[in-house]
Amino acid sequence: MTDGSSGWRPNLGWRTNLGWRGGMAAGLAALVVTVLILARLSGEDASEPASSHGVTAIPHRAGDAGNDSVAGAPQSVPAEALRTVDRFVRAWLRPASEVSAQQWWQRVAAFAEPSFAEQLKLTDPGGVPAKRVESAPVSRSHTRNRVVAQVGTDAGIVVVTCVVLGGDEEIGDKAAQIWKVSDIDTDSTRTASAGTTAQG
Repeated sequence: MTDGSSGWRPNLGWRTNLGWRGGMAAGLAALVVTVLILARLSGEDASEPASSHGVTAIPHRAGDAGNDSVAGAPQSVPAEALRTVDRFVRAWLRPASEVSAQQWWQRVAAFAEPSFAEQLKLTDPGGVPAKRVESAPVSRSHTRNRVVAQVGTDAGIVVVTCVVLGGDEEIGDKAAQIWKVSDIDTDSTRTASAGTTAQG
């Protein structure tokens, strides 16, 4: 008769058959795999620069100027401004006696900013100190919309300010810029019109 407490028991012989050597080999294999994975991950991290939000950062190299070099680059003098200065000064010179004040004014007004042209109406062209131009316009200072240039005459240096009509408003097409003279000064007469104002 069989004891009721005894019955079928699972065969656990596979544990003893594996032995301590098999267990050690399995443990070593797991350790090697773990080391290889960690080494690979650390190698990839070292080869890539730090990034943020998935965008790879570009390391800064010494000597890279970026946009600062562009912003600091000197601007060239607008050639049209210098041409306007030259034409204005030649029209402004003291005219021959047969040229009327109205004819003289019409010549200079063509190159003058409207409000300055109105001032020039009060100028007696016979009082203009210069009779001829002796040197081409040279820029003293300039920006995108303003040029101050000097012109040599037989009466000395004439300083002319030339501006873009519209002032500092953004103008997309540079070819469309219209330059006009807004002021003229000489060494001898420091007045806005640089001539002798007609009396009465």
